[in-house]
Amino acid sequence: MKYWITEVCHGEKHIEKVKIFKSSGKPEIWTKGEVVESIKNGNEIYTMIKVKGEWKLGAKVKTFQRNEMDYIHTVRDEVAQDNLGKLTKFSCRY
Repeated sequence: MKYWITEVCHGEKHIEKVKIFKSSGKPEIWTKGEVVESIKNGNEIYTMIKVKGEWKLGAKVKTFQRNEMDYIHTVRDEVAQDNLGKLTKFSCRY
């Protein structure tokens, strides 16, 4: 199954939650752990950005682990931080 992340919520140092869409319907709020598990279970997750009022496909989201911590990212490095590009941010209290 494919999913699309449109917004992120950052905690003190890392992404805590994301706003994610399935192929249709309303967005859901997932924890970073749910995103990691979904990818490990074989689902494909991409970023989506709005450009001039239209949604555009971003990059494929990948996971990696360092020091027993899971990270999600779209860039090809293993820097110990989450990186989903310049997605819109939302409040973690949402």
